[in-house]
Amino acid sequence: MQLAVLHHLETTGDDAVAAVYAEVAEQVRLADDLGFAIAWVAEHHFSTARGLVPEPLLFLLHLAGQTRSIRVGSAVLPAPFYHPLRLAESVALTDVLTGGRLACGISSSGVPDEMRAFGVSQDGKHDRLRESLRWLRRAWSGETIQLPDSESSVTIVPQPSQSVEDMVWVAASTEGAARVAGELGHHLLLPSLRPVPSSAAHVAAYRAELARILALPKAAKSGGDFFATLGVRVGKSLAHALVVSALESTTTFTEAMRLLGIKKLSTFDSLARRLGVDKS
Repeated sequence: MQLAVLHHLETTGDDAVAAVYAEVAEQVRLADDLGFAIAWVAEHHFSTARGLVPEPLLFLLHLAGQTRSIRVGSAVLPAPFYHPLRLAESVALTDVLTGGRLACGISSSGVPDEMRAFGVSQDGKHDRLRESLRWLRRAWSGETIQLPDSESSVTIVPQPSQSVEDMVWVAASTEGAARVAGELGHHLLLPSLRPVPSSAAHVAAYRAELARILALPKAAKSGGDFFATLGVRVGKSLAHALVVSALESTTTFTEAMRLLGIKKLSTFDSLARRLGVDKS
């Protein structure tokens, strides 16, 4: 099992914006020192209560420059908010500049008021997600590709340092999105605002679709990993922020891990010892 941190960078509005960015950067540096796998950053717009990162790739570059080995991840880039060509170019450049440490989380949509502001409908969102991911895979393969709704063809430069299979994660708060992730062989990223049984059902749908695809001739042997954010909160205490899920309600957290099929919880004990936090 690997551990990650997720930051929304939300604030009540009383905090200085620069101070919030600095605090999160400090926490990510500590997570890097402790051996965490990924530092995820959420994209939100128009609300300090939801988050202060409308452009995650810029902030991820900021974090990558202060860390050594932790991967930096977008949680997530809503595909309909971006022109596909600019999304392909920006993600590829970010991956190169981070030394191949980008975990590119992509979703089918955002929260309702953000969707309205960007002029995006929820209708057909899973079909659009599937087509966006297929187009991006071709764009990041180095081949010349035709632009959506255009007769023009281009080649994306630079290309990502990583393979698409290693880099791309698909966010799923619905069974439909989970099935798209499995169908295309991508990793699965589960949200923190869904009940654990719901997320467990999405994992089951993802694994079923992935198994079906892998059973086909010439199937790409990719995907299969997922991250679940289970009740993690970022507080003023760095130790509290990094181990709160395990230390505040071990029974509930353990049950959540069981439902999701994740084993090896002993990692939390070693983290608690290293952070000097008493679990009793």
